[in-house]
Amino acid sequence: MQIAIQAMNLSLTTQVRAYVEYRMFSATSRFGPACPLLRITLDEREVIRTEARYRCSAVLDLTPVGQVRVSATSDRLYAAIDEAAELLLRAGDHHLSTRRRESGAVAIPLGPVIQAEGPPAATRHH
Repeated sequence: MQIAIQAMNLSLTTQVRAYVEYRMFSATSRFGPACPLLRITLDEREVIRTEARYRCSAVLDLTPVGQVRVSATSDRLYAAIDEAAELLLRAGDHHLSTRRRESGAVAIPLGPVIQAEGPPAATRHH
């Protein structure tokens, strides 16, 4: 997946870039090859009264079903990024499940499959 990050009215430090990539990849990696491109826009706005200072917008291309767009605002940059990642995860899940129902496709779990290996742990006797 390619992640494109654009910053408006704020400095995009290496630390912020790494955090955005980590959070967004964590939220979207379960969609696998269905999402080749994720565009993120971070924006710092002038605070007017109770308006939030930071906004994180994301556009996820889900092939072949379309795009998912989310936006989150907060007084803290990292909180806006976290909220946008959560919204993206939920919106992507919803978008894919809706498209599957419309097409009559069989639902396949998107999360990782965890299997225990080896025999069960032995019970200790005293």
